[in-house]
Amino acid sequence: MEGCRLRVENVGEGLVGVWNRANPFFSVRVGDYIVRANGKKGHAAALVEEINASDDQVKLAFQRVTSRSDSKMSVYSDLNAGALTQLPSASSGS
Repeated sequence: MEGCRLRVENVGEGLVGVWNRANPFFSVRVGDYIVRANGKKGHAAALVEEINASDDQVKLAFQRVTSRSDSKMSVYSDLNAGALTQLPSASSGS
C-alpha cells in the first residue's frame, strides 16, 4: 500500500489474467496501481476495505506510471463484466 493507491504485486489466472489475455494492449501489469475502487478513491486502506466489501462485482481504476517521462495512463475496469475502457490521464499526485 502506498498512500492513495495500491501497487499490483502479482497477476494470476483470475479475472485479471482473463482480461490480460483478451486485451494485451490494456493489460494489468505488476507495478501498476489501483487508484479507485467502485468509483471511490482515498487512502490505500480505504481502497482495500471497498474491494473486500464488494459482493460480486468491483470496478477498479488502474494507473501505470512509465519511467520514460513519468507519464500516467489510467484505465477503468469492471472485472466482473470484463469491460475495460481507457480514461484520460490522471493528474499528478494521485
